[in-house]
Order: sequence, then C-alpha cells, then structure tokens
Amino acid sequence: MEREFRERVLIVDDNEDVRRILELRLSLAGFEVGGAADGREGLATLRAGHWDLVLLDLVMPEVDGFEFLAELRGDRTAPPVVVITQYDDAANRQRAQALGAALLVGKTHALERGFAGALRQWVSDACSVRLSL
Repeated sequence: MEREFRERVLIVDDNEDVRRILELRLSLAGFEVGGAADGREGLATLRAGHWDLVLLDLVMPEVDGFEFLAELRGDRTAPPVVVITQYDDAANRQRAQALGAALLVGKTHALERGFAGALRQWVSDACSVRLSL
C-alpha cells in the first residue's frame, strides 16, 4: 500500500483568525498544518518536528518574524520560510530575504482563496528539489 505524502506547513502568526483561515484553506488543499501564536512558540514547534514550510508573520510578541529568521539563519536543515505580512514594502522584503526568507507575500494575498493552490505547487517544487539533493 502506497503511503500518501502530505507536506507539513507551520503557520506562525499571533492573529488567531489569520491562523484559522490559513489552516482551513491549507488543510483543504491537502497540507498537514500546525500553528504557533508567536515566534518563540514557532521556533519550539519547528524544532520538535519535521516541517516542509513555515508561513511567518513579521510583527508578533515575544520573538518577531525577523528574530525568528535570524535564529534559523545558517541552519541548513530548516525548511523554507514564506513571510506573510501586512507590511509588504521594499524595506521589509529586503530585510526578510537577507535573513533567509524564500518569499514575502502580502497578508491580503495570503488570505485569498487561490493562495493555497499556488503554495501547493511552490512547496511541491521546493520539496522535489530538496529530495533530489
């Protein structure tokens, strides 16, 4: 019997409504989804299991998104991080990418219905590349 492979996505956002919407949409798109309410909890959850992708808010209590990215910097085993933020500007994009973020997406776009499908293709492509290395 062939085992179904489901990519695992960790959503790190202090806004519970955003986490719930993303969790629902990503689950319906076939992802296995987990959540964390701040960067500190997100780092602990990330280190406690295997995750294929992290969706990360920038502005959070405890450990913000930039600190989260800095903590992962240089960790070759860390999954790709897609930053989702309402502060989608050139300065934040440049800083997030300098710290290792794979993408920065405006939160409005991330909450749209088509985002989960686009993310599915992106994650599948990224996982295929990682598996072939």
